Amino acid sequence: MFMMFSIGWVSLNSCPLNRMIPIYLIVTGSLGAIAKFLRKTDNNWLFNISNCLVCAYIVWNFLGEFNIY
Repeated sequence: MFMMFSIGWVSLNSCPLNRMIPIYLIVTGSLGAIAKFLRKTDNNWLFNISNCLVCAYIVWNFLGEFNIY
């Protein structure tokens, strides 16, 4: 997840193929990292937020794959 975020951040203004690819990588990396971090807690409220982030991650992946490919 950190690598997706890093590659997206570095190539934010220099992607020759599609300007949305780095944004896709940044959002995907961020959502995945935050969801993984929140999964390790014992708090039910944070665990539920993590589940919502995983759902957003899945939807974002489908939309991103459709947009990029």
